[in-house]
This record gives sequence, structure tokens and C-alpha cells, in this order.
Amino acid sequence: MPKTASLSTADPLPDFVRVAFPYERGGGSIGTSFEDPDDTCDITFEGNWHMAKYFDLGFRQHVRTCLKKLAALPPNWDSYGAPKISQRIINAAHTLIDRLPDDVGPRPSVVPMSSGKIQFEWDVGGRAVELEIESSGQIHYLRWDPTHHIEEEGVYSLADIGQSVSLIEWVARSRHA
Repeated sequence: MPKTASLSTADPLPDFVRVAFPYERGGGSIGTSFEDPDDTCDITFEGNWHMAKYFDLGFRQHVRTCLKKLAALPPNWDSYGAPKISQRIINAAHTLIDRLPDDVGPRPSVVPMSSGKIQFEWDVGGRAVELEIESSGQIHYLRWDPTHHIEEEGVYSLADIGQSVSLIEWVARSRHA
């Protein structure tokens, strides 16, 4: 039975069309299906398909909106004396997000830290990745998968976009692994 999804091209995309699923057959990208809670789509893919990747078309705009809100937080925003998040940290977070490929993965949670830092968190299918913007040039990461006894953390340069992509894609693959 073919996998079916639908999408009307006559109207602007509704809010729910946020998550894209490229399918592969024989190693090449064949098509895209969209999550549709209303089941109103009519795009059909036939064959033996497997999920190649899970990503969110709206992740970048979502993160930018969150960062704008975090930049507006006053000192003591947590009532425990947290400092205002510095513009350097906000700018570093924007730099990271702007350098990521559009199809890198699902949208993260964007979390202010009481230390004045920002953390991006992905939790997909039992796996988790946390990227903490520690300074304008450094990221502290945690990669965790309790099922496979993986708990790894370390530090790398914000300029090493390949490391960020690798970590995010690792957690995104767990959705359909």
C-alpha cells in the first residue's frame, strides 16, 4: 500500500506543515511527505520506502523568536539572581543557528541558563543532545542515550559547524532508528 500525505499548493502552507520527511529508495532522495494531522493531503509515494531523515522546516524561525524573547529577559529573570543574557551569547546562538543546514533536524528547546548562557536541547526517541553556548566562541555539549549506555560530553569551537551538525543529526536519526 502506498504511503500517502497531502498538501494543497493553492493556499499558503498551514502551521502544521512544519516537519518534512525525505524518503530514500536506492540511496537517492525520492520525495517528501508532510505531517498532516487533518489528513487532507494527496501526494502519494509508492514502493519500499524507509525514513531517511527527520527535520523541521520551521526550526530556524522558531529559534530566532525564542532568542529575541531571551534577549529581553531582565537581570534576575529567574528570581534567583540570574544575570541578563549577554548580547555576545545571543549573537553566538544566532551564528550557530544561521550556519546550520535547513534540513539538520527537529526544532530544539531553547533554554536560558541561570548562569547567563543559552542551551539548545533536542530529545528525540529516547536520545538527547544539549548544546550550551558558553561564550561567543565555545559550545559545551552532552550526548545521551540511556538505552545504549551513551553519555558523552565535551567542548568544541562554535566555528566547528560539522560537530554541531553531527550531534543534531545523531539525535534526529533516533526518531526512526
